[in-house]
Amino acid sequence: MQTLGRSLRTRLRLPERPPLFLQVNAIALLLSTLSFQTVSAATAPSLGTAASFAVLGGSTVTNTGPAVINGNLGVSPGSAVTGFPPGIVIPPGTIHAADPVAAGAQSDNTIAYNALAGQACNFNLTGQDLGGLTLIPGVYCFATSAQLTGTLTLDAQGNPSAVFIFQIGTTLTTATNSSVSIVNGGSSCDVFWQVGISATLGTTTSFQGSILALTSIALNTGATMSGRALAQNGAVTMDSNNVSLTACNASFVAQPAIVDTFGLAAIGVGGSTAKSFTINNPNATVALTGVSFTDTLPAGLVVSTPNGLTGSCDAGTITAVAGSGSVSLTGATLLGGASCTFSVDVTGTTPGMYNNSATVTSSNGGIGNTSTASLTVLLTPPAIAPPTVGKAFGAAGIGVGGTTTLSFTINNPNPAIALTNVSFTDTLPPGLVVSTPNGLTGSCPGALISAVAGSGSVSFTAASFSGGASCTFSVNVSGTTAGALTNGVTVNSTNGGTGNTSTVLLNVVVAVVAPPIVSKSFGTATSIAVGGTTALSLTINNPNAAVALTGVAFTDTLPVGMVVATPNGVTGSCGGGLITATAGSGSITLVDATLAASSSCTFSVNVSATSGGVLTNVTGNVTSTNGGLGNIASAQILAGGGFLKSYAANPAAGESYLNIINTGANGAPLLGPGFGTPTGNLCVNVYAFSPDEQEIACCSCLVTPNQVVNLGVNRDLTVKTLTGVVPASVVIALVSTLAGGDGTGTSCSNTAATEGTLAIGMVAYGTTPQQFTGSGVYTVVEHSLPPATLSQGEWDSITGRCSFILGNGSKYGICNSCQAGALGAAKQ
Repeated sequence: MQTLGRSLRTRLRLPERPPLFLQVNAIALLLSTLSFQTVSAATAPSLGTAASFAVLGGSTVTNTGPAVINGNLGVSPGSAVTGFPPGIVIPPGTIHAADPVAAGAQSDNTIAYNALAGQACNFNLTGQDLGGLTLIPGVYCFATSAQLTGTLTLDAQGNPSAVFIFQIGTTLTTATNSSVSIVNGGSSCDVFWQVGISATLGTTTSFQGSILALTSIALNTGATMSGRALAQNGAVTMDSNNVSLTACNASFVAQPAIVDTFGLAAIGVGGSTAKSFTINNPNATVALTGVSFTDTLPAGLVVSTPNGLTGSCDAGTITAVAGSGSVSLTGATLLGGASCTFSVDVTGTTPGMYNNSATVTSSNGGIGNTSTASLTVLLTPPAIAPPTVGKAFGAAGIGVGGTTTLSFTINNPNPAIALTNVSFTDTLPPGLVVSTPNGLTGSCPGALISAVAGSGSVSFTAASFSGGASCTFSVNVSGTTAGALTNGVTVNSTNGGTGNTSTVLLNVVVAVVAPPIVSKSFGTATSIAVGGTTALSLTINNPNAAVALTGVAFTDTLPVGMVVATPNGVTGSCGGGLITATAGSGSITLVDATLAASSSCTFSVNVSATSGGVLTNVTGNVTSTNGGLGNIASAQILAGGGFLKSYAANPAAGESYLNIINTGANGAPLLGPGFGTPTGNLCVNVYAFSPDEQEIACCSCLVTPNQVVNLGVNRDLTVKTLTGVVPASVVIALVSTLAGGDGTGTSCSNTAATEGTLAIGMVAYGTTPQQFTGSGVYTVVEHSLPPATLSQGEWDSITGRCSFILGNGSKYGICNSCQAGALGAAKQ
């Protein structure tokens, strides 16, 4: 009504807001006009097999970006489909490129296009923009092009079957962000756009209905369609679009699929082989009904006598008359996701190379694919070589009670002929049984493999091998008595006869079982901050070359100052054992692991430091059921901040001192293994700053065990400041590492201090004159330097500036000296 009203205002040149009497007269005139006009109802055309296609092109279908298609996608007579992936077709939708399904859909698309074009026009909108209009059901025509800018509203007026048809002479174009809205009960399934040349949907257009274009359809970036894009002769071009027919076709049904194969690649004249058919329903929830096909055999092949029919397909009727030239299935039903398989025997009557095709159909899914299989019929039956078998033990020897793998490889040496019913039974020699559990791995096509735990045999039956195929599987076997055990097996097949015999030797010995070995290490860093986290890795090794270790276990009680991190970050595993590492707890346990001979396992747990110090972590002894008590493992890590930091005030009132003490015993390692050369000598880097954070001096002092180094703020740190100014107070930071940068352990000349590696064993305290409140009298107060942390940027800054200071020729900014302490150490 809005459309007709606006058109009427244009013809009468009425103002946009006419007086009331003119509005009444206009409405009366409109109603009078409609009363004399016969409007025929628009009729939705049958789309036939094209109804299952969300996108159908004539020449090509191309896509850029992550397009999503709900429904089939096809092209015919062209064959090119590009951009999938990254585009995806949601199952049960499939891609049909130049196949019979796509060709049939194009034929039905043409019929539907002509049906739309042939309907009588109810309303002529030539020259009008569809944007802003509200239209009622009917047939709307444009002599040339149609444009949509903004929103078009289609009012179904409460009729869920209301049909809207747009007949467009040349092109349909939508502007960016345009949309089609359906209100009052309508469906996009009943909206059709018949376009004489091409349609272009602008960027992020939200469109509804099925576009049937004679030539091409282009969907710009982000445009979406609830309906179909069906182009007869040209291309469908997409860019990150979503096209879905499910909103109006929830009963979308994918076609059935068929695969047919011959049992052998070649037979002789008069020889037979099986012809197998497998039909699949790709719809997850929708049953296919009336599933049927007829396979007309090529001249030179007939159904065998007897026909050897095996298998079935639901309640469908299988017809394979002995001596006839066809096999058919009719009336089968396949539930959602189901499949069926059956086979008949066929006989070659004349030599030749035969290609045999079958096309499956269904009542509700339409025409499915065509499957083709090939068979060669030779004048003289081909010679068939027997199968071959190879076997090997995983180890040359095991101990009594030990376990190893026994592997089998079966091969069909015929490049073009399948082998059927390939079988063998491997009877194990006394002293060898199938392990518990049997550890079966691998498989073979259609084969039944039996390896009962504790039994003395492994059997392999009913396998089929296509030409040149092979397979491998293995089981675990265990030695029960000592000896040199010889194990042989012979393989057979129905059409290839008896194959070779494979023999292998395994030595089972009475062995002394060595216990497991555990080792451990912290992450790559030798230190962490208090509150920091690192990985603790544990490796358990079985040193026995021929015996598995069972019941492997240990408990690792963490040292005081360390707990399992939250989350625990457990990675890795250990022989099926149970690893327990409760976040926040102080222990890690492993129980009931099994390690094969010469194998090992590694797992890691994240741990956190809760207090500072050298944290030494020692496991309990690792044990095993058959190997007994093993070793313990230890690892150390340093936990603590990288800096001691304090300040000295009132240097004008009296000297403030800094005392650095190396508490380690002379020559003894301070940190133990993993913490540098254990000389016991410390290198202490001293940094002095003014209150405004300017670095005014730095130096490095060697402090030997049991030595005290004494530095005066006035005497050593501010005597030649880098800035030339002596501040009223001085901020002091210390960091220490083990000495030995030059390889001697007695020099600090090449020792690099690293944030986070404060050496345990150093104590530092300062003495600073402090004024009593209001008295003007100063006293000397001694205080320990508290730990501090710096950001990586701050650390890089002070160490970089110190490198500059130490390299300048004026010596400004370099501490005066490292003064002799209580033990009379020489100056540096």
